[in-house]
Amino acid sequence: MAKRCALSAVVPDANNHYPRAARGEVGLLEGWTLAKVVSETVAADADKPVKRPIVAVIDVPSQAYGRREEGFGIHQALAGAAAAYANARLAGHPVIGLIVGKAMSGGVSGPTVIRPTG
Repeated sequence: MAKRCALSAVVPDANNHYPRAARGEVGLLEGWTLAKVVSETVAADADKPVKRPIVAVIDVPSQAYGRREEGFGIHQALAGAAAAYANARLAGHPVIGLIVGKAMSGGVSGPTVIRPTG
């Protein structure tokens, strides 16, 4: 029997409204979108006895540092994403962060991190 999981990832968006986040960096839109998607997954599974695992595929080069991003509250967007992952874990979802590529940090990831070798 196949098991389902929810996947999340930040991907490059050349048309991002915030140019500092155009190459896959985690910015305002990415933080709020991660929070929304993870929260929707928790809500969708609220009445299910077995919660889907949430897997965050992490390959972000950095946070999208910039004057506009800081002024508009990138810290709040990223805190919202982190809170959504924490709430998912508290609701019974296994949360797994898989760091791939050249990512050096967990970015906005779940509390469990698996780093591939080789």
